[in-house]
Amino acid sequence: LRSITARTIAGELVKVFARVGLPREILTDQGTNFTSRLLQQVCELLGIKQLRTSVYHPQTDGLVERFNRTLKAMLRKFPPEELRQWDQLLPPLLLAVREVPQSSTKFSPFEL
Repeated sequence: LRSITARTIAGELVKVFARVGLPREILTDQGTNFTSRLLQQVCELLGIKQLRTSVYHPQTDGLVERFNRTLKAMLRKFPPEELRQWDQLLPPLLLAVREVPQSSTKFSPFEL
């Protein structure tokens, strides 16, 4: 994203929801872009329960942080010249992650 304003975040979330469907709930941190009235209204309008992580409690973000580490490790395998357009590499990498069964659940994220 070029910007992380509440308006940009809300717009991008709506695009994601249009593509993959509405979640029952979303978990965000306490950033003002996520606690804004605009995002609250979007969630309310779409019937999405908005959950927030606790301030100064990074353990809540553990799964997301672990996924980010995994994604960064995958990106590091590409030559530097390809990383200039790293955003173009994300869709196939995310597809790979979503299709591989996880050892803990024996299911792929796509199946869940």
